[in-house]
This record gives sequence, structure tokens and C-alpha cells, in this order.
Amino acid sequence: MTACECGCGALIEKRFVKGHNTRGVLNYHWKEGRQNDRGYKRTYMPDHPRANHKGFVLEHILIAEKALGHSLPLDTEIHHANGSRDNGPLVICQDMAYHQLLHWRQRALSVCGHAGWKKCRDCGKHDDLENLRTNKSGYYYHTKEGKEKGLCLSN
Repeated sequence: MTACECGCGALIEKRFVKGHNTRGVLNYHWKEGRQNDRGYKRTYMPDHPRANHKGFVLEHILIAEKALGHSLPLDTEIHHANGSRDNGPLVICQDMAYHQLLHWRQRALSVCGHAGWKKCRDCGKHDDLENLRTNKSGYYYHTKEGKEKGLCLSN
């Protein structure tokens, strides 16, 4: 009996346990431990706490951890400041809520030039908070006075 050549340590009579000849560097699709998933690059690191079921970790997580000098908590999110999925400028966010806040502010800044303005649910126009009110669900609407001034495009 010999050990499986994939490195799993199983003792068998053949070279590989069934299916183990397609793992890692033995796979003909192997790209030096890297893969591209919907524009996000991944690196093969099966022992990493954030590794997926195939053993790959998002590269931007590894870059942020290297910059910090320690691993990130599991609820931490990484924001791509330039909007692309490359490993350009990254912002480490303490949770998903803060990450979403950055996206909302970036979207408002690009649409109207004011990161703090909110979008009216009725007309879709961004406006200053003094002209808007909010409901229990967190949606923003133009005030009655704002509609009278012609700020809201809806009736």
C-alpha cells in the first residue's frame, strides 16, 4: 500500500483515491492556485478561515489582511473604492451595514454631486434631507412643502 499522490494521506493500492487525481496542481485546469469568479480573483488557501468549499479565498481579503498584519473578523466586509473588482483601493468595513452605506453615498455623489443627499421614493430625485421626510421602512419622500415648491416630479 502507498499513500494517495494528492497528499490527503490515504493509504491505497492505486496512485489516487477515486477523484483525487483532479485536485489542485494535478488538475489540468490548474492556474497556479488562482481562479476568477465573477470578476473577483481567488487564491487557493484551503486552511484559511474564509476559504470556500473548494479551498479558495478572495484575493482582496488577503491583501487587506496583509496590510493590517492580522486576519480579519468574519463579519468584516471589503469595499472596492474605485467600483471595479480589481484589487485597487480597498476600504475595510466593520460590517455589511457600513459597506452598504458607502455604496449609497457613492451612488448619490455620482448622481447629484452630494454624498449626503437621499433619493425620493416617489420621483427618484436626490435631494437634501431638509426637503425630505422618512417613513417607518426607511424610505425618503418629499415633504408637502417640497412638493408645493415643485421639488418632487410626482403628483
